[in-house]
Amino acid sequence: MRYLPLAILVIIAASSTARAEDFCEGTTQYDMNMCAGREFEKTDKAMNERYAKLMKRLDPEDQVKLRQAQKAWVSYRQKMCEFEASGLGTVRSTIFAGCLTFITEGRIKYLEGHLNCEEGDLSCKGRSSDQN
Repeated sequence: MRYLPLAILVIIAASSTARAEDFCEGTTQYDMNMCAGREFEKTDKAMNERYAKLMKRLDPEDQVKLRQAQKAWVSYRQKMCEFEASGLGTVRSTIFAGCLTFITEGRIKYLEGHLNCEEGDLSCKGRSSDQN
């Protein structure tokens, strides 16, 4: 069930294009590219903070597994956004950064799900020691 949001992200990834262009209104394409890049950097930082917090809660075996999964996810995100932005001209950077932001927002939600375990969710790995 945890993978359903990721599948939905893949299906609607194209909406990141419009989102980036709507949010980053600038007078030039360069302005929009820079804005979209800054938005991605903020989102990526937020995701990395949650990743680090979750890593601290995991036992060493699960840390290895999450690290491997995260590396695979970063590769997936890169390839999906390269696909989405391929064949474009000067707008490519805006589309690419919007895609990265959109997919990363989904990853943040996934990581937060592990940080905020619901009662009885046995698949949740982020329980702090006082929650076990």
